[in-house]
Amino acid sequence: MSTTTSLQQLDAALDICGEMSGMFGLYTQISMFYALPHDFKLDVVAHVTATINAGLARLAAEFPYTAGQVIQLEALDSARRRYRMRPLHQAAQMDVKDLRQVADQAGSSANITLAQLRAAEYPLSMLGEEWLAPCATISPELPRKPILLLRVCVLQDGVVVTVNGEHQAMDMVGQGAVMASLNKACRREAFDRNETSIGNTDRTHSIPLLGEGINVGSRIQRQMVAEQTALSEPESTAHAPQPTCQWAYFDVSAASMKALKSRASLDIESGFVSTDDCLSALLWQSVLRARSVRLPDGQKSTLGRAVDARRYVGVDKSYPGFVQNMVYAGIAVKDLVQAPVGHIAALLRSKIDPAASSVGLATQELLTALYRADADGRSKLGFVVGLALDVDLMVSSWAAVNCYALDFGLGFGQPEKVRRPRLVDCESLAYFMPHDKEGNGAVAICLRTEDMSELRRDNTWCTYARYIG
Repeated sequence: MSTTTSLQQLDAALDICGEMSGMFGLYTQISMFYALPHDFKLDVVAHVTATINAGLARLAAEFPYTAGQVIQLEALDSARRRYRMRPLHQAAQMDVKDLRQVADQAGSSANITLAQLRAAEYPLSMLGEEWLAPCATISPELPRKPILLLRVCVLQDGVVVTVNGEHQAMDMVGQGAVMASLNKACRREAFDRNETSIGNTDRTHSIPLLGEGINVGSRIQRQMVAEQTALSEPESTAHAPQPTCQWAYFDVSAASMKALKSRASLDIESGFVSTDDCLSALLWQSVLRARSVRLPDGQKSTLGRAVDARRYVGVDKSYPGFVQNMVYAGIAVKDLVQAPVGHIAALLRSKIDPAASSVGLATQELLTALYRADADGRSKLGFVVGLALDVDLMVSSWAAVNCYALDFGLGFGQPEKVRRPRLVDCESLAYFMPHDKEGNGAVAICLRTEDMSELRRDNTWCTYARYIG
């Protein structure tokens, strides 16, 4: 079958995880910042456009869905899907913005340079999605929902490549796999049979579900709308004004992460905790310490932590789809702020330990519930429906996504920085950025202005993390 025919005949199911309500038109963004070599003589715009567009064409030839779109059906189809991947273009689309001579206007970031970003240490205040990204994170108004979109911003001294993935079609691990494939395509490297087989997996039954006779619900109470009514929302009223929030980056060096893990390990007698466990524990504890002045006695806080569920449900680690779940840990705030950070890290590790946790069964239960539910039932299931954002915290770690290995065949070397652009305010949402080749990372977090001020003054947090903005 020819490539053109493959693209024209694209009509593929999403992973059942992509059927979750509220995700249509939701995009995940990541930006890679490259310094231009001093001796680079080619026309930058022409070179980048030709190189990446050729890579996108090769990518579509091997993985046709990357050129497609997510569409919404009027009703569930025979595979019990409301959303499907259908044709859109011959290859994923990229737009190029030459910001070297742009007149100053709102959102244009006219004449910004990599040197300026570098000197400021890439604060979120300078990294708005309105100029960096091809579309906003939340884009329900888009007439079509492309599965993959790129924007390249050309600066006086650098190039920024931003990749948007339609979240129903891929989680961040899946997007990392797609970007690695695009990198390979831009470098004119061949794909082997295993890579094309995994990348083109039929998503109709990509994740094993529970049998028809098995009841679901016991492990997913946190992900059902009914659970929300049982949660305490101490400051919430029907007419309460929305709090003023802000996004900021905190730098966490490799040395700081090593020191934090060493400290946490002293708190536990045995067992393993990862760097992510320790950083999640410290962040949760520090944020709640910042909030404790406004929370009532006896208040409980929950940490919702996004987890790559591939290994728990027998899916290949390089599978480019959407195989994610969220695990939850809850502690009384007064206990959380006083506990040794290693104890909290050990609690978080217990929730995802493949040998002891129920992540696999909980994921199968959630996806089985989604599969069985009608459209109305699916609207009552979600990762964060049971969280109170004035008290709880959500963490998504991209630390292991190897973005610093991507050069897209441009000849600029590897990116000097990888960051998520700033999106609209979303209180209590945090991202851990991909680690660079030295192991340095960063935390992006959105908090109420007063909570952010308290966090910046927190001595324990500031021992390991440095405010960037």
